[in-house]
Amino acid sequence: MANQRNTKIYFYIALIVLILAIALILLFTKAPGFWLIFSDQQKIRNFISSFGVKAPMILIALQVLQIIFAPIPGHFIGFSAGYLFGIFKGTFLCLLGIGIGSTITFWVSRVFWSPSTINFY
Repeated sequence: MANQRNTKIYFYIALIVLILAIALILLFTKAPGFWLIFSDQQKIRNFISSFGVKAPMILIALQVLQIIFAPIPGHFIGFSAGYLFGIFKGTFLCLLGIGIGSTITFWVSRVFWSPSTINFY
């Protein structure tokens, strides 16, 4: 019984992540100017700092996105974090975002992985 309950929870988490991924893909394709933000460090820095008090949350969200979606360059975000928040706070925020993104990708892959999908022989 508990195994079925856990499977349902993982399914719903994976479904939410999939819906968010589709929404972000639509955002990137429908708003090409948003995608250009990730092409330059100065643009990312201006984008993050434009949020004021919410800038640390935006930085964490961008780090999560760059872990989940490979085309987003992470080095620009990391450099911008160091410039905007300093070495220690910027590193902490980046590591927090990377940890959250890695956890999400781990659980999504765990939900969709089955022994029959990977054959090591």
